[in-house]
Amino acid sequence: MGAAGPHHRPGRRGARGAARPGGVDSILIIAASTPVDLPFILAAQVTRIILVLMVGPWAASRVARWTRPPAA
Repeated sequence: MGAAGPHHRPGRRGARGAARPGGVDSILIIAASTPVDLPFILAAQVTRIILVLMVGPWAASRVARWTRPPAA
């Protein structure tokens, strides 16, 4: 169960936030103001963005192939 509760469903805006590069600055601002391992958080966010940019197009093409209607 997440912090938002068992019945929380992220909206479209929240779902897109995971892939937006703009989310990194917010995470780093919060991380800089709390006692955490800042280099680790920065490395994790950069890795996340690189993975989304590399794996996203491949995954989208696979899903598009699987959901394509059969030829008539």
